[in-house]
Amino acid sequence: MKSYATLVALALAATANAAKFTNVAVNPEPGKPFELTWSDAQGPVTINLKNGPSGNLKTVETLASGVTGDSTTITLNAEDLPSDTYAFEIVDSSGPNYSLQFDFEGTGTAPSVTGTTTPSSTESPSSTVTTAKSTSSSSETASGTTSETASSTSSERPSRTSDADQSEETVPEDNGSSNLSPLALIFVTAAAMMYFN
Repeated sequence: MKSYATLVALALAATANAAKFTNVAVNPEPGKPFELTWSDAQGPVTINLKNGPSGNLKTVETLASGVTGDSTTITLNAEDLPSDTYAFEIVDSSGPNYSLQFDFEGTGTAPSVTGTTTPSSTESPSSTVTTAKSTSSSSETASGTTSETASSTSSERPSRTSDADQSEETVPEDNGSSNLSPLALIFVTAAAMMYFN
């Protein structure tokens, strides 16, 4: 029974940790190699560069994919990126985690931003009104009669606008060091109590 509880506790503790960056400071300089380090990766990782406010990060580009081990070296070029606030994202089989945000001084133009869209369950109705008018014209025929034409067309077409927003991704303020699941902590505590009783 004790060995079973120990195995359960170890399994839960192992799955409670997502990969996290271990860099003390995140301050890459333009054009200079910067080593990103991490721990607790479950298999190969992908490193993405994100920008924007911490509550709504957008993917700028994928810097590395399928990386094994616990570090990789990246170089951010000033001419490729505009000045902005950025963060690194690490993704492994247990999910994403983020570095602290950093300011980067670049000279590039804003890159195209990609993101995951999540449709909202709320839809707000709106209507589109299209009006087309043609000017009236007069013409006189050879018999001396005058004809005048005027037309006005108006149509209203209801449309549905979905509030599909960019998914929000938040940068942790503690560099991911407290990313343990509360439920996992409860299970680990219960397993430890069973073990010591």
